[in-house]
Amino acid sequence: MIDSIRQDLGYAFRTLRRNPGFAIVAVITLAFGIGANTAIFSLVYPYLFRPLTFREPDRLVHLFHVDHRLGFDMARFSLPQYVDFKEGFQSFDDMAVYDYTSKNLGGHGEPEGVVVGRLSSNMLGVLGVEPQLGRGLLPGEDRPSAEPVTILSHGLWQRRYAGDPSIIGQTVTLDEVPHTVVGVMPADFNFPYGGVKIWSALRLDPTREDRANGRYLIVGRLRPDATLAQARSELETIHARLSADYPELDGQFGVRAVPIRAGLLFYYELIRAMLLLLLASVGFVLLIVAANVGNIMLARALAREREVAIRSALGSDRLRLIRQFLTESGVLSLIGAALGVLIAVIVVSFIGPVMPEDLYRVGVARVDAAALFFTLLVAIAATLLFGLAPALQGSGFNVAASLKEGGKGSSGVKGKRLRSALVVSQVAATMVLMVGAALTAQALMRMQRVDPGFNPNRVLTMGFTLSTANYPEQEQRAAFQEQVAERIEAIAGVESVGGVSHLPLDFSTGVIGFEVEGYEPTSSDEELFANLNNVTAGYFDAMGIALLRGRAFNDADNADAPHVIAINQTMAERFWPGEDPVGRRVLLDEEDPEGGWASVAAVVADVKHRWLIGDVWPQIYFPQSQYRTRGLQLVIRTDGDPTALAAAAREAIWSVDPGLPVRGVRTMNQVVAQSLGPFQLASGIMTLFGILALLLACLGIYGVVAYAVNRRMSEFGIRIALGAETGDVLRLVVKHGAKLAAIGLAIGLVIAVALGTVMSGSMSGVPRPAPLLFAGVGLPLFAAALLASYLPARRATKVDPASALRSE
Repeated sequence: MIDSIRQDLGYAFRTLRRNPGFAIVAVITLAFGIGANTAIFSLVYPYLFRPLTFREPDRLVHLFHVDHRLGFDMARFSLPQYVDFKEGFQSFDDMAVYDYTSKNLGGHGEPEGVVVGRLSSNMLGVLGVEPQLGRGLLPGEDRPSAEPVTILSHGLWQRRYAGDPSIIGQTVTLDEVPHTVVGVMPADFNFPYGGVKIWSALRLDPTREDRANGRYLIVGRLRPDATLAQARSELETIHARLSADYPELDGQFGVRAVPIRAGLLFYYELIRAMLLLLLASVGFVLLIVAANVGNIMLARALAREREVAIRSALGSDRLRLIRQFLTESGVLSLIGAALGVLIAVIVVSFIGPVMPEDLYRVGVARVDAAALFFTLLVAIAATLLFGLAPALQGSGFNVAASLKEGGKGSSGVKGKRLRSALVVSQVAATMVLMVGAALTAQALMRMQRVDPGFNPNRVLTMGFTLSTANYPEQEQRAAFQEQVAERIEAIAGVESVGGVSHLPLDFSTGVIGFEVEGYEPTSSDEELFANLNNVTAGYFDAMGIALLRGRAFNDADNADAPHVIAINQTMAERFWPGEDPVGRRVLLDEEDPEGGWASVAAVVADVKHRWLIGDVWPQIYFPQSQYRTRGLQLVIRTDGDPTALAAAAREAIWSVDPGLPVRGVRTMNQVVAQSLGPFQLASGIMTLFGILALLLACLGIYGVVAYAVNRRMSEFGIRIALGAETGDVLRLVVKHGAKLAAIGLAIGLVIAVALGTVMSGSMSGVPRPAPLLFAGVGLPLFAAALLASYLPARRATKVDPASALRSE
């Protein structure tokens, strides 16, 4: 058997060496097809498929509250609710809670802003992970009276502390509070997402926390004999009991339990749909590539008809011949796969670093062992896709006829049908790919055309968070923020400066419930919610948000003055249609019916705060001067390139507080672009695939028509000799290519309609496919097919009738 395989391989290499042009074309084509599949798989793998680094991750479950009022299914729990669930569940071995927040890290170098994951002391045990160095959290370290401790990520330990093992036991500060470093996590530990670089213990006291204070997210580990379905059923039962006990709180929510990967990957359904769409798209590219190479292989098989017939006459059975053909195909696939891996490494090295870290992923995008195994599977699939049909065709010749006719035309009908079927599949796959690319591009263009409600041009943004240790009082925060604004305004080139607690389109928002004076609810259970933002007096001007009515905030709106707010146009039109809302009152604190009222001072234009698509929520703006938040994002409008002033703006902040970390230095155009990142990536890759598919489909049609023309040159010569016009021959040849394209387009249209429906239903922002879109994709594809048919058709019209007659 081994000798037989060695003979097949040797013969395959000799055959390919005798036809270097064919081998080079086939290998390069396969390299691009296989390389594209390997690259996309390597980019998708860490988000959807790479095994989680937790112990038995299939037993880990993430719990969420479902806030039906806000239409949000990733809401958090309060500590008393967590205790009730933990005590009531039988399906879980244990449960733990976490949250995360921004803090300033000091000690051992310059201060920097970090995202801190705050864990209950049993969280690492629930996840089933241990530190690489030192220890984890001990029982009781999440109590309010415990000494603060912290655990470093491997990356932070290497970058900030040079991998020094003696860091264990030393002290760092988080918001000026000393924490003892007790451990360093492994390099592949990621929880709850990649942006979290350090972990500390929560301060848990269920007896002192409000049941309405939903701050915590819950992770549970299922018992070995329990299933997710059982946990969900039990969850519903416990929640029904709690809803009856606390109808005003628990009764307002639903609950859900999901596998931990789905719980940690924000916008999981949307991201998964996008990534799977990319995988499906690159699969279509492989199909088109395989069809192209299959057509070339089929042409070679027909050209080798006499050779095969002689081998059959000498005793080779059909199975032996099929194996020889598949061996040649396999050699081409493996060489193409090797080059494809090289292409994938280059592509991933460019795209991988820009893939968002803050979406949950396991490790980084790279061409690893899993990608190589996937490449092998793709190579095998490619071998079967483009090699099996030619092998069956090439090994099934009529021996007597082939020897008698010298290898001419004894199997023409079957070969023609097979080549035509391959081209039809190419055109159909191309139609599907181009429709998918058009839909994602249409969604991206739709979002890019959306008016965000502000002017992002020439705006620089950067943020900071004031520690409670250094700035415990609102007066201190106010003084700092005012000094910073004054010093930045003094920089040459700065037109205006503002500040905001939640930057638009930065995936950060606050929500507040409210009541409107004089507004009658439409139902007894109607509750009103709005996005909440704290802004400085110069914010609207710096962001270019239009003031529609009333006045902007000013220095008179201080902590001692009556509370005022600004609202957006959507809120004004909903609660005061056709009226002037300025001066009207809104209750913002239900527990303080006397002092919780605020008057509307201004109405401003709607801003797309959360997402560029979808409806705009009511928006309430508090003046920062009346309630000083610790965290603030500065927005600096400039008269030129905003990045040129970044260094000066940072220095202005450090001139007030040299130890304060400055984070998120970006332009607002970059913020807007980052909010479109997933759509831009998907649209760009699918457009590239669509163009590649179009070129390959045209090559396929050209190859089939050119081969048919070459086989029928004598026929065309005779037709011309008998009086056929040039146009008659052109129509005859082009008609063949047009027929194949039309059939492929019809099949592709059916698949594309189904794909478009699925995309519009599962991916927010993707429009439902319209007839005009199908026409816009189908007509250029059909025109390209006609052109690909026309080129060999012209050759058919130039045949010499005398030469054709002599050859007969």
